[in-house]
Amino acid sequence: EEMLAEGLENAESFGAATVCVMALDPATSKLGIANIGDSGVRLLRRAPGVTNMDIVARTKEQQHSFNRPFQLSRLPTPRDFPLLRARGQGRLVRVAQRSPPTDAPRDADRYDFPVQEGDLLLAGSDGLFDNLSDSEMCDLVNAPSATADRQSADLIARLLAEAAARRSEDTEATTPFTLHAKEHGHHHPGGKVDDVTVIAAWVVQGGSPDAPAL
Repeated sequence: EEMLAEGLENAESFGAATVCVMALDPATSKLGIANIGDSGVRLLRRAPGVTNMDIVARTKEQQHSFNRPFQLSRLPTPRDFPLLRARGQGRLVRVAQRSPPTDAPRDADRYDFPVQEGDLLLAGSDGLFDNLSDSEMCDLVNAPSATADRQSADLIARLLAEAAARRSEDTEATTPFTLHAKEHGHHHPGGKVDDVTVIAAWVVQGGSPDAPAL
């Protein structure tokens, strides 16, 4: 919460964004997460004697209503309005006047995930989770192309991001966003075109030079 508050206080540009921050405590082997909105984290692990990885912990999205995620925002104040109008940014002034910020760092959901060596952490924006289900992400992570090199976290991130981007343009696919829309009485076939950001990292001991350590 303190990290989110400091970041918001020092923001220089106007705008709004969902936020997900993580920090690993080596002393306790726990991953602390603070999440606002519909970005999120998935923790994958192999069970003893099992080849494939599965999701053992995940964050949950925060929504005010359908497709209205919690966000931290820095909007213009009345003292900014004259300069913005002079710059031809009257629309931004109107948005600020009718949309006061409602979400704060204290609204973040906080998690403590116990982690162990060999775990895979996936963090992503809503463009990932709106277009690929948890089971589909697991299928991609467990595919031969991703597991040929166990330490290629960057390859896994690219595979997931590219798959989500392709799915976002598929007008016939049944996606998590399709199902969420239906639950709220909306019709939205296919994917949801949006920004797609994916970070993948293996949990390793000792900061091995051959693998990105979180």
